[in-house]
Amino acid sequence: MKYLISICILTIISILPSYAQVPGSNVFDFNGIHDIYITFTQPNYLDSLIYYKEQGDITGDYKYMETTINFDGQIINSTGIRLKGNSSFAGSGIKKSIKLKFNKYVSGQKLDGMDKINLNNNFNDPTLMREKLFLDVLGETNVYAPRCVYSRVYINNNYWGLYTIVDQIEKTYLETNFVDNDGNLYKGDKNPWMTCANLSYSPDPMDYRDCYTLKTNESLNDWTGLENLIDIINNTPLPNYNNTLNAALDATSFINAWAANIVFVNVDSYVETGHNFYIYENPANGKFQWISWDVNESFGLWNIGMPLDQLYNLDIFYLPPNAQFDRPLSYYMLQDSTYRKMYTDKVFELVCEQLTIDHLYPKIDSLYNMIKPDVYADSNKIIGNMDFENNIDVDIYIPGYPGWVPGLKQFIAERRDTLISQLTALGYNMNNCYLLGVDEYIDDDISIYPNPTNNLLTIEFNNPSSSPFEIAIYDNLGRIVHGSNFIIDEKIEIDVRNFKNGIYHYTLFFPTKNLRSTGKFIKN
Repeated sequence: MKYLISICILTIISILPSYAQVPGSNVFDFNGIHDIYITFTQPNYLDSLIYYKEQGDITGDYKYMETTINFDGQIINSTGIRLKGNSSFAGSGIKKSIKLKFNKYVSGQKLDGMDKINLNNNFNDPTLMREKLFLDVLGETNVYAPRCVYSRVYINNNYWGLYTIVDQIEKTYLETNFVDNDGNLYKGDKNPWMTCANLSYSPDPMDYRDCYTLKTNESLNDWTGLENLIDIINNTPLPNYNNTLNAALDATSFINAWAANIVFVNVDSYVETGHNFYIYENPANGKFQWISWDVNESFGLWNIGMPLDQLYNLDIFYLPPNAQFDRPLSYYMLQDSTYRKMYTDKVFELVCEQLTIDHLYPKIDSLYNMIKPDVYADSNKIIGNMDFENNIDVDIYIPGYPGWVPGLKQFIAERRDTLISQLTALGYNMNNCYLLGVDEYIDDDISIYPNPTNNLLTIEFNNPSSSPFEIAIYDNLGRIVHGSNFIIDEKIEIDVRNFKNGIYHYTLFFPTKNLRSTGKFIKN
């Protein structure tokens, strides 16, 4: 068993830049829920915010309003505020996603070294956990992505709802994550309702201006790096593909993000919708780095055009129709044996180390206990409290949009099972996953076998004694399916023939020794 222990200490947040630590550390390393109070003096502020957002969607020029922010007791005057989002903005209700720009009206003003932060409403996620969970996974698996933490948001002292705070991908993010931050940063989303930011080739490079946004070095307006990358992706002969692409793209940064999106079925990404990413042209190595963005539809939440069964069983090698032209990067990488192996190895790693009950269920339970009071108090959310409760465990149906929503724990269990089957068919030995564990031991005197089993589960003691012990067996939703008390004997057998096929978890407890061991076995 592996355990991750994180100890976070909240220190005083300054509006001045902090050079002694990573910008945003005080905000994002906080193991709790922040409080943000937003104060408007303007009348009809909500109508104005909505109007400016709608106009900005048309013109591309988003107007800010001025407000005062109280962040955990730290007052930040003259902060710029506007509404943000695409589907989250179009959804019903007044709880919209928000962008705060601290230096909009006061040059150099920052929050914990950051110019901007995003407050996301997670509008169609009944659990309000998907974005937080997946961004944590990306952070743990060396994928460039924003950080995430929770906040209660109040507007003019009225509780507006529970939000997630998410990094802004901008100059500060580049300074934090790259040694050289002077390169070009592009966002794969010029117009969120267009789907042309898919790295497909155009003989007219000016077409790229309609599909991507240059976010740094705008005055130089030099697009040659992106134009060259897209040309290489689409027009390099396959025998030269690996060497040529490696000179222009940090392939690992893309493959790690791609594998995570597939494993956790975050298809509102380059996988399916072809957007929600940034790419950074890193001067330090001359290569583009892939940065993930907008992951609130992970864990199978995005279901437009995909039935629930397809989301649960999404193929490791899924490509949308016409992928050679519409998703050329993933299409051509799969034609290259080296890239293909790098990709499937990363899928294997994620299934072994991240998409597991041991790793994710405790996180879900911890987040549930932390956010439940604020979710219940959030009268502006558009999905009800019982949907919040039920969707943590099982699939639910919400009329209209989003429709069927996979249960978090059910998704993790069933998605893991189908990926194990797919990887086994590809020749991966899933018993090499350290979290699957063929045998688990308290010490060398105890073993549990066979694993997998279809009949009897045997617990064998090499040095039997008269000590008592207890065993509990749980299914993938954490429900006890068997419990027994025994006196340690040479060999004890438990009949599992009536168990459904799948992965089960056991706990052995020795009360007189105060010892406990947990592990897994497969019933087939």
